[in-house]
Order: sequence, then C-alpha cells, then structure tokens
Amino acid sequence: MTKEEQDKITHTVIGSAMEVHSILGNGFQEVVYQRALSYEMNLRNIEHQREFEMPLFYKGQDVGGRRVDFFVCSEISVEIKAIIKLEDVHLAQAMNYLEAYNLQTGLLINFGSKSLEFKRLFNKNRKVPAWVVLKCYDWAIEQREQGNCVISGFHSQIEKDVLHYLLKGKQPIILALARGLKEKLEPGFAKPLEQGRLLIITPFDKSVKRVSIQNAQTRNQLMTELADQIIIGYASPGGQLEELLNLCCKPISQITNFVVN
Repeated sequence: MTKEEQDKITHTVIGSAMEVHSILGNGFQEVVYQRALSYEMNLRNIEHQREFEMPLFYKGQDVGGRRVDFFVCSEISVEIKAIIKLEDVHLAQAMNYLEAYNLQTGLLINFGSKSLEFKRLFNKNRKVPAWVVLKCYDWAIEQREQGNCVISGFHSQIEKDVLHYLLKGKQPIILALARGLKEKLEPGFAKPLEQGRLLIITPFDKSVKRVSIQNAQTRNQLMTELADQIIIGYASPGGQLEELLNLCCKPISQITNFVVN
C-alpha cells in the first residue's frame, strides 16, 4: 500500500470518527464508540478487523499479546480512547505498538473530549509492510492445520511470530540454531519437547555461544540440505539468503513477492 493510499484511508477513518462524535458526543464508554465506529466504517466500505489480536515476544519468548482496537486494511492500527484529554503517555504507548508490531501508520482517536481529538502516527523504522507479516502468519497457520513439519532458525522477529502460531498445533517443528545448544531453553519449549514434537538441532558444539553471520550461513546450509522444499517469506536482493538459494537445487517458493530494498 502506497503512502497516498494510506493517507486516503486514514482520512476516511477520521471522517468516520467525526461522524460518530457529532452524533454521540462525549461521555460514553470506549466500547460504545468502538461499536459505532465499526458500524460507520462498514457503511463507508472500509475493510477492518475489530479487536485484532497480535502476539508479542521478548527475546524470543512469547510474553502474551494485545488486541488493537481496529486493524484497518491489514496496514493501519487504530486505537481509540474515551478520556478527557490525550496525554503524551497515550501517544508514546500507541507509538510503541507500531514499532512492536512492525506497522508503519497508526491513528489515535479520543472521543472523550468535547471536540474529537486524533493523532496520526508514523513508524519510520519499519522495513517490512504489515501485509507481508500477515501473509507469513497465514502461512504458519496453514502449515499447522495441515500438519506439515517446518524447519527454521526462528531467529528474526517474523520467524519468532511464525513459531508462536506453529507451537499452538500438534505438527512437528525443527529449530535449527546458529550456535551451540543452550544450557537453559526458553520456557515455551518445555511442553513441545516433552511431547516429542519439537526437535532442536545445531551443527555446532556447546562451545559456540554466539550467533554470527558465518554461523548463520552454516546453519542455513544445513536447513536447505534437510528440507524437502524451501519457503521464503521475503529476502533482501543480493543478500546472503538470496546467494544461498541460487546454489540450492531444492524447490523454492515465496509466500509473497515482496523484497526488502
């Protein structure tokens, strides 16, 4: 989605919120405005998901998640409030959500003041569009439901998110490390290990305690040798992954056609 398209959608969402506020005024609970805004956006044919749940990770550990009030067009988060006045802490919180979930654009709307308050938020650090992330999530859920074994390093944030969805199923998973085996594993691995559905492998001994570019290349080579098919979420043109895939004789497919420039 281009910036112009995002601007058009956010403008329409703000217009929807203005319509809701002009009719209801202030003074109601947040859930009332949430329902009304959803209805108004439906009238204006704005694609959206209400209370969209997204996982959250800390150093690879699933620490829960949160629900964004609205996820519009699979790109834009919309947080709503029903308070007297927006404060800096609310803006900081909404901005943290954008960064944590790799979103570029967000809206913070407050129905609690006499006049509607809204703030447009932009995440300048985002490199991968939200629709690519969601495609990867959908792929993970599909593999889980089909019972397919997935092998990955699960190192990047998107890969960790994919692992979050895979662990909710019963299919086998292979985690390939770019370092030696850890003495203490993540708590979330205990149950799948006991069930015999998670296998952790590494081409390194325990003395290798840090991940390096060279170690990652060795690990990736191991995964391509073990896998029947190579699936790519996205890759940087001219990067190490692309170089490795050029040498691979296994079937390769992409979840999306997006490339990181």
